[in-house]
Amino acid sequence: YERIRGLREVGQRRDGAWEANKSKTLPVPASRVWRALADEAERERWLPGVELTVRTAIAEKSMRVTWPDGTSVQLYLVAKGDAKTQLAVQHTRLASKEDVEQRKLFWGERLGRLAELLAVP
Repeated sequence: YERIRGLREVGQRRDGAWEANKSKTLPVPASRVWRALADEAERERWLPGVELTVRTAIAEKSMRVTWPDGTSVQLYLVAKGDAKTQLAVQHTRLASKEDVEQRKLFWGERLGRLAELLAVP
């Protein structure tokens, strides 16, 4: 309703903050994707230099983190059979539409890197 009336744009929340979403289906089981998220050494391989704070985590399901700049990131894993997992990222509390575009590019690159690392036997 608010978007139809021109009161807010796509990607903008009711409170005026912005959010970016990105997802990728990875060719490995959820347990392997979870390890790439939860283990700091593994996470450093595809998300280098990011010192995030894990707020909550449900093994092989979801993780909520605080990004170094104070924004919030939710990561959701959805098993797509025994050998595939969808990883969805929701980055919230962003400041502007331009920030949304930058985060979408960032997450696209990082999820692509994760897919490359997980595809290596």
